Amino acid sequence: VARVRAMFYLDSDPLIVANALERDPAIRKIARKHPGIRIASGWDAFECAMVTILGQLVSVERGRSLVSSLVQNLGEPLGGVRLFPTPQAIANSDLKFLKTTGVRKETLRGFCLALLDGSLSLDPEQDVDTFTEKLLSLRGIGPWSASYMALKVLRHTDAFPGTDLILARALKIHPPQKVALVSPWRGYAASLLWREYADKLTKKRGS
Repeated sequence: VARVRAMFYLDSDPLIVANALERDPAIRKIARKHPGIRIASGWDAFECAMVTILGQLVSVERGRSLVSSLVQNLGEPLGGVRLFPTPQAIANSDLKFLKTTGVRKETLRGFCLALLDGSLSLDPEQDVDTFTEKLLSLRGIGPWSASYMALKVLRHTDAFPGTDLILARALKIHPPQKVALVSPWRGYAASLLWREYADKLTKKRGS
């Protein structure tokens, strides 16, 4: 039950979040279009981290394909399905089956090794800035991945992946100083902007 509640941020107070999102008129307008917005995370912090790395600079469909390949090749079977691979399984694999770049494979292994030797933790109670610094020290992890993991892995409510393609375009409409008004709930603002602009700005860029 605790994991389900954490996955959907059910322990956050929707009234407090809603009041924060009311501070900027433009964000308030979007929030009223999408009431009850949540920051969806994942069932397991490690799985979220691996999905983030595999989703870097690729389409959603391609990212899902890579995750599926990782599970099918390294996940332990359980009934008719396979569990998500452990850090040990990924760190000990050459990942030759994974159709991605050599750098990304090194990033996956490096992340897992950092977890195994204790130099990196996925504890949600840790200092977010320290977590981000440690991530950025790993080869292949940049600002987007670090801030996205702070949001999705640590479930830090004020994380805002501003270098994300859609959010970067949305910031031209909603300047950073306006988004800052909703702190410490900027993660919810990010969810709103993704919800509002993902299709609009993608289509606009492609036209």
